[in-house]
Amino acid sequence: MQNFSFKEKLQESEKNDRSAIPMLEGYLKEGIRYNEDLATQKEGIDFISESGKTIEMKIVGGNYYNDRFPKILLETQSSIEDCRDGWIYTCKADIFVYLWKWKGGRIIGGYAFNMPELKKWWLENRKNQTNAKFAMTDNRYTTENYLVNLGDIPASIILAKL
Repeated sequence: MQNFSFKEKLQESEKNDRSAIPMLEGYLKEGIRYNEDLATQKEGIDFISESGKTIEMKIVGGNYYNDRFPKILLETQSSIEDCRDGWIYTCKADIFVYLWKWKGGRIIGGYAFNMPELKKWWLENRKNQTNAKFAMTDNRYTTENYLVNLGDIPASIILAKL
């Protein structure tokens, strides 16, 4: 069994995340930089824009992508075994970016959300969501995620289709 530290996982995701920088800069109409600070990375801040907006980004496999009925995964527990809240509760970013990619790494689409409003919506509507998915991570812990139809999220929370 392989054990990965947070820093090792961070380095792996940084490589994937950097490929989305041109798309994010095009959406924001300003430059962004990768957040190198480990403490704020743990708070869900992957990028910082020139104007100071903070951005959390998740890139997931294309198997959750459906152009007619897109869905996003919201992580509600990052470790069930340790009772750790998922990023939907802990993320402190201004903007949440959710992207789908194919196995070759090509990004095929995504959305930007107002993160504080998405979190508020989730807190008010989580009892209505029943589509939980569980995933074992590195054979060490289990995460809890909810597969949410994009159409269930109010349009006012969706900032852009990317």
